[in-house]
Amino acid sequence: MKFLGPAMRAVAFLSVFSVAVCSSPVALAQHASQGQIHPPATTHAKKPAASSDSVPAPSAAATKQLEQWTRALKQKNPAAAYAKLGAFALQKSSGVLGDRAALALGYYDYGKAHYPQSTNWLKIAQNDPLLRDYALYWSSQANLALNHNAEALAQLQEYRRDYPDSVITDQVLQSLGIAALAVNQPAQIFAALDSYPSTADKPALLFLRAEAREQSAQPLPAAADYQRVYLHFPLSDQARKLARNFPSCTVPLVASWPRFPSNSSSSTPIRFSQPISGAMPATSTRACCRR
Repeated sequence: MKFLGPAMRAVAFLSVFSVAVCSSPVALAQHASQGQIHPPATTHAKKPAASSDSVPAPSAAATKQLEQWTRALKQKNPAAAYAKLGAFALQKSSGVLGDRAALALGYYDYGKAHYPQSTNWLKIAQNDPLLRDYALYWSSQANLALNHNAEALAQLQEYRRDYPDSVITDQVLQSLGIAALAVNQPAQIFAALDSYPSTADKPALLFLRAEAREQSAQPLPAAADYQRVYLHFPLSDQARKLARNFPSCTVPLVASWPRFPSNSSSSTPIRFSQPISGAMPATSTRACCRR
């Protein structure tokens, strides 16, 4: 899919989320009930997105109006702004700005933990060819929050296919792994992580692959990933999770790993060479490495 370039994408994204990103994390549940419009049903999605080459540029006046409404979402009572954005998003004539109004509402509702409303708005927002990747990603996060793991997994796989060079690839892969584990499809994690060249340098992704290998009854490969996390990234959150479980660990291989002080402030990784050897029961690593 063709986009208009990084500068244009940044301007469009910031104009929509100038308020949503900075809004208070405290939930304002009254905005949906007090507003004059309800979030759309899933059947109200607009027509499929057109290529960005054929999308006319929105007028300056309409863009300014959208910005004013999104800024008003941070007010003490955002119900009126929410209703106006919702009505605008559902107008067939609103064009790409309507899609961006839906994106702002979807992100806003996600931040307030209104996940069903968020997914409905974000479905509309995916019609915007310029910001579709943002809408698709946040829709997957809302589905994860709703425990709609199969749908989230499909969205995250679609994201990886359509945006393989995204700057949030690490976050997408972590979410993909969580969804795949939840639906007992560890093979999807292997396919995603093995095709990503940076997996071996990301402790969170290594830890995720280790969990998937455990779920697939591959104890030695799982232990190898856990060991790499612990020995090569001792200051990572994942290594600390491993260290906290050592006192109750009965696996000689894991229990023999060197300990590192949990309050170390060094930013330089400490690297060791201690290859895995020997056999390990299929159920042994989970007791030591559970999150």
